[in-house]
Amino acid sequence: LRAGRAFAHAGGPGRFARVLAFRGVSGAAPLTHTTDAEIELCSCEARARLNCGDGRSARYGGSDSNPEIPMSLVGTNAPDFTLLDHARKPVHLAELRGSRVVLAFFPAAFTGVCTKELCTFRDAMAQFNDLNAKVLAISVDAPFTNAAFAEKNALTFPVLSDYARAATIAYGVAMNDFAGMPGYTASKRAVFVVDAAGKITWDWVGPNPGVEPDYAAVQAAVKAA
Repeated sequence: LRAGRAFAHAGGPGRFARVLAFRGVSGAAPLTHTTDAEIELCSCEARARLNCGDGRSARYGGSDSNPEIPMSLVGTNAPDFTLLDHARKPVHLAELRGSRVVLAFFPAAFTGVCTKELCTFRDAMAQFNDLNAKVLAISVDAPFTNAAFAEKNALTFPVLSDYARAATIAYGVAMNDFAGMPGYTASKRAVFVVDAAGKITWDWVGPNPGVEPDYAAVQAAVKAA
C-alpha cells in the first residue's frame, strides 16, 4: 500500500482532511476528515510534517523497490526530535542550535553500504569539526545494535535510534517493506544539513538503498550553511 500525499486543514484548529489513495487494492476508498484521535497516533513531529501550513504535502517513502519521489525540505525548520544515542543517552536536536548539524539517515546497521557511508563520515570528522558541524547518524535500529555497530567501526559521532520511526516520518524518509520484509519500515538513505538557526539548507534522499550521498556536496553544503 502506498499512501497518497494530500493533507490539509479541515475547518478548525487540530483538524485535518486526509486523502489516502490506496493503490493496488480493489474497492479501496479514500478516507477524509481524519479525527484528532487518529492524528494522535503520530508523533508531534510527524504531525508537524503532515500539516506543513504552507500548502506543501508531506514526503512518503514507498518500498525500497518502488520509492516515492521525495520533496525537498530546504528552507523549512528542521523537525525537532529527541532520540537515544548508542549509549542510550537522549539527544535533543533543538539543543544543538548554534552549530551546523548533518543528519545522516541510513537503512540498517552492519550492512555494506551503510558501513561504508558512516565510515566515510567518520574519516571526514576533522573537516566537520573545523566547520563547527555536528554529525548525527540515524536509523531505526535499537540502541544496542547501534552501539555494537559504532564500536566495531570506531564511529566518533552519535548513532541515534529512531525505533519509533518518529524522526523518519517527520523528515519524510520512511521506506516500507525494507529488504523484502512486509511491514518493516526502515529509514531511506538521506542527508539533511541544518544551519545554526535550525533551518534545513540542503537535503538529499537516495533513490534506492544502494546509492551513497555525494560526500563533497555534503561538505560544501555545510560550509555554505
